[in-house]
Amino acid sequence: MNGPPSDPEIDARAAEWFGRREGGLSPAQEQEFQRWLAADRRHAAHYGQFDETWLLLAELKDRLPVEAGVASIPQGPRFPHRWWPAFAAAAALALGFFLWPRSNPQFARYAIATEAAGMKKLELPDGSVVRLNADTEVAVELTPGERRVDLRRGEAHFTVAKDSSRPFVVNVAGMSVRAIGTAFNVALKSSRLEVFVTEGKVHVEENAGGQSVLPQPADSKPVLTAGQKVVVDLALSRVPDASTVLTMSASEVEQALAWQIKLLEFDQKRLSDVIAEFNRYNQHQLVIADEALARRTFGGTFRADNYEDLVNLLETRFGVVAERSGNQTVLRLRR
Repeated sequence: MNGPPSDPEIDARAAEWFGRREGGLSPAQEQEFQRWLAADRRHAAHYGQFDETWLLLAELKDRLPVEAGVASIPQGPRFPHRWWPAFAAAAALALGFFLWPRSNPQFARYAIATEAAGMKKLELPDGSVVRLNADTEVAVELTPGERRVDLRRGEAHFTVAKDSSRPFVVNVAGMSVRAIGTAFNVALKSSRLEVFVTEGKVHVEENAGGQSVLPQPADSKPVLTAGQKVVVDLALSRVPDASTVLTMSASEVEQALAWQIKLLEFDQKRLSDVIAEFNRYNQHQLVIADEALARRTFGGTFRADNYEDLVNLLETRFGVVAERSGNQTVLRLRR
């Protein structure tokens, strides 16, 4: 395999882009990738070389002997020395996708993202399930000592298989949500982090100092239990002063999880918040051009992908004028 002249920095960047694209890119990330390719003709050459390595692995995967979770790769073509790090990275990724889920559920690594109008469900080899809301990105790594998820943006619900020897930890915005066997939801919303528990209990702590964001009981470690939610203001530096613990009713929990069946439920929410939720699920964006309208409160249940129902309701019952053009609808009060 002949390739372009060696450049460790470009090689590393090409490998990074390859891994991210295998996990799925949002439209904005895909545009960023295309800009990177166009910035220097060497970028495409190095990325193409890495892609060829992956195709070779795909051809070899059916011939990989597997015994007790250990794989050996038959002798094959010799690669230029600089490509062995990329080849090793691709081989590790290949093992994560092709072998570990089938032969050794203690090891796995995934990267997955959803677009603005999409949701995904990820079933992990240990039996845990991750459901990603729209415009969400996570990286997952399973090892013998820990199951770790990095929530980089968006919202996800976790149903965790019980395994007392391997805590399940979600890292998000400098915080960690730790569980063993439970179900909980984590949402990163601008400068606010929201965690609520639907089953079992979790610990919510700062990563840096290990301090809990929950009120400290006198005789035990603070936990968040089923039906409770903690809201952390990420703009404030003092923990737990920056957090508020709330008790959720059954209907509030149901409403908060309605996104899993592509329903949006609102109970006297500001229209600005309602519009923000709809915009997460639709390429067509709604824009409020009137501050007084943004402050009004609304309620109802809507399909997440049917913004026109909301617009029609606002037009017919709430004195709103909607101006449609291209991929945008501007909303303002009728004068």
